[in-house]
Amino acid sequence: MRPVGADDVRRAELRQSVRGYAIEDVDELLERVAVQLERREAEVTELRGRLRDAEARLGAALESEATVQRRLATAEHAADTALADARQRAQEVEEAVEREANRRLERAEADATEVRHAARREAEAERARSARLRALRASQRDEYRRHLQQCLAELEDQVAEEGVPGADPADDPDAAPAGGSDGSEGDAVDGPTR
Repeated sequence: MRPVGADDVRRAELRQSVRGYAIEDVDELLERVAVQLERREAEVTELRGRLRDAEARLGAALESEATVQRRLATAEHAADTALADARQRAQEVEEAVEREANRRLERAEADATEVRHAARREAEAERARSARLRALRASQRDEYRRHLQQCLAELEDQVAEEGVPGADPADDPDAAPAGGSDGSEGDAVDGPTR
């Protein structure tokens, strides 16, 4: 059964009876009811419109909230991803720095070891040169000593053969004995040292 509206009240045809109400009073009452119904229908229409607007605003707000939630979730995900990427990058940088530091340390240690070895080799070479120089100096000194002793012996032989008086070193009180003070040969004459 459909609801009765203001137009239904105005078009209603009531049967007249002998003992009924006064027609003018009934018409007036029906008009007032129709006016009230129109007002109520207008209010209902307005309320329905406001309800639709409110529902639309609520839907927009819910959609906006959902959009905000989606954006927030996207932002949180992006932040989490960025944080994870930053942590990963920081770890990679830290590992790269550590590798580079270890590489440089190993290289520095290798360089230091090489410098130590080179210094040892140079010191050993210097010791060898010094030993060779000392040996050469001693050898030359000995050679000079032998040469001088030979020259002295030849000179003494020559003097003895020619018989020069006073040339005998034993006759010279200032001359040192030919064999040295302890009788060892060649200690009295030293060659030049270098």
